Amino acid sequence: MKVFATVVTHNRIESLKKCIEHLRKQTRKPDAIIIINNGSTDHTLE
Repeated sequence: MKVFATVVTHNRIESLKKCIEHLRKQTRKPDAIIIINNGSTDHTLE
């Protein structure tokens, strides 16, 4: 079974970084992390 994590973000780059860091530290790491950028203007895309 594959596990995917989906995160929706809008102008919360620091929270997004923390969220990704915590997802990567899980006992069962997700096979993929899908980020949905909801029109952020805080350099989330980079």
